[in-house]
Amino acid sequence: MINLPKLDAPHRERIKSILITPDNQTLISTSLDNTIRFWNTQTGKEIRTIVEKTGVSAMLLTPDGQTLISGSGDQTIKFRNLKTRKIDRILKVETTALAITPDGKTLFSGGENGGKVRVWSLVTGKQLGSFTPPLPQKEDLINGSERASAPITLAVSNDGTMLLSGGYDDSFQSGGVRSTDSKGFKAWDLKTGKLVHNLSFGMSIDALIISPDSKTFITGGLGREIILRDIKTGKSLMKLTGHAGGIYGLALSSDGKTLYTGSGDKSVKVWQIKP
Repeated sequence: MINLPKLDAPHRERIKSILITPDNQTLISTSLDNTIRFWNTQTGKEIRTIVEKTGVSAMLLTPDGQTLISGSGDQTIKFRNLKTRKIDRILKVETTALAITPDGKTLFSGGENGGKVRVWSLVTGKQLGSFTPPLPQKEDLINGSERASAPITLAVSNDGTMLLSGGYDDSFQSGGVRSTDSKGFKAWDLKTGKLVHNLSFGMSIDALIISPDSKTFITGGLGREIILRDIKTGKSLMKLTGHAGGIYGLALSSDGKTLYTGSGDKSVKVWQIKP
């Protein structure tokens, strides 16, 4: 683990998402304290703060680094030009998770019970379709009302072929209180539209990110562990620990060697995961 320079004024509430700008010079974080904060990765100094009316649960940058897209508790997705600082577009939809294709043309949003992921054209701003997981098989039902949880986090592989979704996993619960299909990890083939993975890791997934080579992905959640997994099988390859709270934000440097993690303990840590 690498020590990040001390932040000027950390978030007052849980960090929900973090990202690194393409030049690796700026870290952007969102929180339930209704702010989006910008930090210099070399000094830890705060550069800028955007104040929202509600908590910001998800965000991403367009591939050109020009537009910050954020999902908030007011059930909106905002498109903010980072140069002019103006909001260019707003979509009205319940959102807890966002992902974007490498070409910057298609946006994915999730946040609705049943696991639906909406697909948007970033050219027109219109919805193109959606992905919805199948209902559990009858033999898998316990109380009869289980269905997929709302996506908490989404990610698209750099080769544009896979969409990963992480959500709540209550497989540890007894039948009487279980509400989901107990499979917190789902993966979609974007070429065929088929669901290729529908798995339980025995814990909820609150954050995930895919490596630049699209061979592995990293997950985090309430369990405080950061886990590197094989994208084809979902098997664990490496575990990192060090936070005093759950893991709710993950970001990778452009070369995939440095991992940034944001936690419910209101801190951001930096890890060297490759030499």
